Amino acid sequence: MKTNDVFDFTEQIYSALKDFICVGLREIDVVDFIIRSGHIAFYPLVAFGENTREIHNEPATNRQLRKGDLVLIDFGFKINDQCSDITRMLYCGRFIPAKYREKFNFLKTVKRTLLEDTAEKIWNTVLPDCNHRLNHGITNIVHDTYDNEIIAVEPGYYCENWGMRLEDNYYMKSALTKEQEFIDKISHMK
Repeated sequence: MKTNDVFDFTEQIYSALKDFICVGLREIDVVDFIIRSGHIAFYPLVAFGENTREIHNEPATNRQLRKGDLVLIDFGFKINDQCSDITRMLYCGRFIPAKYREKFNFLKTVKRTLLEDTAEKIWNTVLPDCNHRLNHGITNIVHDTYDNEIIAVEPGYYCENWGMRLEDNYYMKSALTKEQEFIDKISHMK
């Protein structure tokens, strides 16, 4: 089994998504794009604007993307009996508002802190400013038990009008190498 295959594929699809997503596109269009990529491990979650406040926005809607919207995309693939599961945040606009940057940086700090601890200690931990489960295991089934080699770390924050989640996959004993680790960066969109 080549674990890197699924993570490389996931990174390629995310890169293509950033080029695909534009103003006027619907949430369901992004879901369809991911599904057409093949190898999906679970039904993708896509939310724009106020729909990002829902922890799991199911199903995707006909809500169109507008300037100033946050975009949450939770997706993963299964290749060679190994799964990936990541969540990415995008912002539709030229300048990311301070409230989004500040919460994004807070979630990055939470994630880094979690990675410095043991899986047993952080399992199902809930922090006051993170109202989303912080991690889960990944084997050939997403959300499998935590005695796996790979875990997903996913702190999230949700308020009345918007929400945000960061999710990356890591080996339990150490973080993935730089080539395999997904970049902690809220991305601008066209």
